[in-house]
Amino acid sequence: MIKVWKEKRNRAAAFLMAAVLMAAAVGAICVPAQAKTKKQNVAVLYFSNTGTTKSVAKKIEKNTKGKMIEIKAEV
Repeated sequence: MIKVWKEKRNRAAAFLMAAVLMAAAVGAICVPAQAKTKKQNVAVLYFSNTGTTKSVAKKIEKNTKGKMIEIKAEV
């Protein structure tokens, strides 16, 4: 019973993280261009198990001219 609950919790956490990243991607893509007043340093951190999140992170990187940094799972 506890094992099943932990699996569901882990799936829910992964889904929530993916949803937050997708929302951030949509926000980054839809933000209108701002006046060039100061250079911003942008880091796009992502964890992708299947590649979906990586593709979203690439879009964010392109639109923000940031640097992609992959978060890797520790085994």
